[in-house]
Amino acid sequence: MEKQPIPKHEALEMLASIHPQIHAALDHGAFKSRAYFESEGTKLERSLQSMLVRYHAKIQLQNNFPDVIFDQLSLCGISLLCKNLVWKGRIVPCRLRLWKSLSNELPPPGDSDGKRVFYTQPQMVLFDGSPNEADDVQETKFAILWNLNGQGLLQPLWLVCPRSFNRRTGEITVWWDIQIPDPALAVKATKPARKREDLPIQSKKSEESNN
Repeated sequence: MEKQPIPKHEALEMLASIHPQIHAALDHGAFKSRAYFESEGTKLERSLQSMLVRYHAKIQLQNNFPDVIFDQLSLCGISLLCKNLVWKGRIVPCRLRLWKSLSNELPPPGDSDGKRVFYTQPQMVLFDGSPNEADDVQETKFAILWNLNGQGLLQPLWLVCPRSFNRRTGEITVWWDIQIPDPALAVKATKPARKREDLPIQSKKSEESNN
């Protein structure tokens, strides 16, 4: 029987120390990309725009996470291995790949063997918390999908758990996907509401007695 992966809301919680930094890094990359084309006064070139976003995002992430392992990929691709994430009290190694996606879906792998392998999630040997589970939890894989709007601003991010890739048909299946909360909106939501100062209220009877 095929075991289930980490549920999507629990995966978001497990990545709570990571995904806000990824959002900030991609947002920074989008800003640097816009600034480049504005300063150069040249026509927007989409592939260069995407590479600039990845380049600046990757630099910021490497500065923020000096202990995280980053894979060396062409065209400033971003792939990182997080070894110290915790789920249900145990360490879960997690590999994250960041891809631009126009439709919030995993991009076709084309001739990339790396993508084909990444899209095929190993049989999950994740534990349910029982004492009989194995101590070692195998590496799990998530993709974070990003995109820019027409003004070059970062769109909402999506976290995707790939399931399988059919080499014969090219079909990609996923366990689940979920939109990643915007950290800026989360900060606004946690700000305490301003207290409304109480107005002096007198009963009608006491008001009449004072007159």
